[in-house]
Amino acid sequence: MEKIKLIPIMLENMDSIIGSRILDGIKNELSEKAYQRECVCPHYLRSLSRALAYIRERQTCLSRLASGKLKLAMSSTHFKSAVVDEFIFDDEDQRNLILEYLIDRDAYFAGMEIVFSAEKNINLNTVSVDLPGGFIGRQTIFVILENIILESVEYNSRLQYGKIIFNIKIEEYDGDFLLRIWDNLGVGDKAIKHITKWLRDPIRQIPKRIREMRIAASLLEGELSADVFEGNLRYSFPLKNSRLLKLKKK
Repeated sequence: MEKIKLIPIMLENMDSIIGSRILDGIKNELSEKAYQRECVCPHYLRSLSRALAYIRERQTCLSRLASGKLKLAMSSTHFKSAVVDEFIFDDEDQRNLILEYLIDRDAYFAGMEIVFSAEKNINLNTVSVDLPGGFIGRQTIFVILENIILESVEYNSRLQYGKIIFNIKIEEYDGDFLLRIWDNLGVGDKAIKHITKWLRDPIRQIPKRIREMRIAASLLEGELSADVFEGNLRYSFPLKNSRLLKLKKK
């Protein structure tokens, strides 16, 4: 992906998702606490610290990409601790502010579930993947997940379907891995035709969220694809099995 195309699109993502949703959500909640003269409890401060670390890493990711270093060295990354546990964490002492503010707190608490699973023959604790630039690769996966979740939430808000269940699954694929994400909202034939077409069309001629997901997948040196699984729209993209892990197996 040419640098001239890549940077403006990633900056647009930073503004529309991180800025307009997450940072505005943090600002609004803190303003409400100040207005009510409510103390900010340690529980919230720990949650805020984790959210700000997530945002800071996204900024660093963009800075590195803007510097022109698009050929990034692959870094062996433990998938569960570096990706899954950072994006989908269940901790009584911390709120997941990224997901809360990403989709709107009312929708979050009204009922949204993210289910992560692995194939029965995969021990998730042994899965290591090669990501470009380490944390840069991790942030590109987060960009894909954020956009898929937003698409589903907005689609559901029009249909009033009810509880959304996001399934995120990792499978073995030709010596590497395949990450698959789908919801439970169903998809029509017309919609899947549009989406598969957008995944092939020139990058500037497609909807913003599909564009951002394709850019992120290209940074991972893979290609985003879509199909229908059990009547639902499913996105998939490959992840490289860590070379270090492959050497150990030999």
